Amino acid sequence: MAKITFVIERLNFFKNVGGVIDQALKRGHKVNILYDQTKKDLKIKGLQAASPKLFPKFLHGTPNVKPFSGIENLSDCAKTLSDVVVLHCGAVSDYEQYLDKPKTYPFQYQSIRKSSIPVVSLYSHFYDNCLLQLNAYSSVDLTCLLSEYSVKLHKQVLLKNCNYEKKKRSEYKKEIEQVMNNNTVVTGSALFDLFDDFYHKHSHNNTKQNIILFHPKFMYRDCFMDIFGRYNSRLLSAAISLFYYKGKYFFRTPTYPQYKKIIKQIDKISKKNQYNIITKSRPKHGKQHEKFLKTISHQYLTGENDKFYPEYTSMQILENAKLCVHIRTSSVIESVIAGIPSIHIQIPMDNSSKRYSEHYRNFLSLFRSCKPDTIFNYQGCVWNIPWENSLAFFDQFDSKAIEQDPERRARYIRYYCGVENESASKRQMDAIEKLIK
Repeated sequence: MAKITFVIERLNFFKNVGGVIDQALKRGHKVNILYDQTKKDLKIKGLQAASPKLFPKFLHGTPNVKPFSGIENLSDCAKTLSDVVVLHCGAVSDYEQYLDKPKTYPFQYQSIRKSSIPVVSLYSHFYDNCLLQLNAYSSVDLTCLLSEYSVKLHKQVLLKNCNYEKKKRSEYKKEIEQVMNNNTVVTGSALFDLFDDFYHKHSHNNTKQNIILFHPKFMYRDCFMDIFGRYNSRLLSAAISLFYYKGKYFFRTPTYPQYKKIIKQIDKISKKNQYNIITKSRPKHGKQHEKFLKTISHQYLTGENDKFYPEYTSMQILENAKLCVHIRTSSVIESVIAGIPSIHIQIPMDNSSKRYSEHYRNFLSLFRSCKPDTIFNYQGCVWNIPWENSLAFFDQFDSKAIEQDPERRARYIRYYCGVENESASKRQMDAIEKLIK
């Protein structure tokens, strides 16, 4: 029996680590949950910090919940409790710059490792690992990754981002392979266990009557979303394009549909087919168009009261879903695993923006390419519709043409999501146990 400690910074971490905690309890390990009690009432980007009164009930036992006061005291608390420490997305790029800053998590994690206590990072949700620099994998003892595709994608991003000459580039490629082989393991994500279980329980439900609309975030960093999503006036959109974005998309403003027009088309479909619209937003997406969306929605969820484990709110609302509509949200992945066909509205990308790092731009260009048989365009699972064609698509919409293909789903989730016959929670616990034996 080992002492396994999980560091929970925010309440939503449980959607990714809850299943692993339960698996550790099931195997008889002594499980500790650490949280910073000085932040328990804070909200970070609208998401709640960890607070014991909001922690979920686990299926296989009760972990020991232990507070610490301030980040600078994390390692001292963890050292007395742990044989291994488990983090959610705890691998950190350029962690060396934090090693003289005790009030940072990277400093505290290295302090734990110096005590010969291994640190494991469950970096296994929506390809966030691909935003890391290669040295991030050295900041922990082991990183659990989502899928073979997430490994392949990160290698491509790293190589695309380097400007080395041929010989040095070849050496760097070997270094990438070595680090990935020695410091990472593909396990899948424990969150996706919930969706796969849901699929097998509800795949024969033929009475589904809901359209799930995943509401996106409109932000200044993405000028297309800013022009066509945030504003209702074409004149204002044109002016903003001209003065703020040097005319970017200026000539498209007369012909491209605006956000509200697209949503009204979806509303028309719902009424014609007697579907309910359930709109799912997230706290950090703000309240843009909230009043308008509430008028066309049977149910509007802000995300402020989301559940994360052992049931996840998005999973619950998919139970009676006929289809999902996504405007630049990675929830297409969850929908495919849950067995719900998805319509993904493709948004023009401006990868020249200096507001993004080169590394991030390279990631976006690969991740959101929308080429056939990619994450956002996979016939039989995800139907990709370019923004400018969306009104025509919904005008001619035929629900019978949007049906998920079980064989295509199986291929998609195996390659992109790391879903195998054995649960990700089990595979992650196997990796943790192997590290401490």
